[in-house]
Amino acid sequence: MRDDEGDGYTWTAPTRCVWKAPDFLDYCYVLAADVDFRSNKKIRRLFTDVLEIGNVDWSHYLAQLRQDKDCDLEDYDLSRPSNIYREVGRDVTESSEWEKIRYVAPLTRYDYTI
Repeated sequence: MRDDEGDGYTWTAPTRCVWKAPDFLDYCYVLAADVDFRSNKKIRRLFTDVLEIGNVDWSHYLAQLRQDKDCDLEDYDLSRPSNIYREVGRDVTESSEWEKIRYVAPLTRYDYTI
């Protein structure tokens, strides 16, 4: 992952990485967003095949919602929860998965509808 200065890389846990994800998520590092990773076949294979880092799934969206519960509203993008639920709606197909989401993530501080 790029360091804070943007001139190098830093290590992070693979559980905080995904290969592809929407731009509005900041819980995880999106590796394919880095042109150096995306354009290098060996690096791409390392992340996706060897380390088995996949694309974003609903567990990452839930982690984002949990993280957002404690954020300062002054700097918070209020469209993010509806974006998250829209993406989850595309990915989640079975009602049992929706029940897990409702149980695990009692949303953010607000009620949202999509």
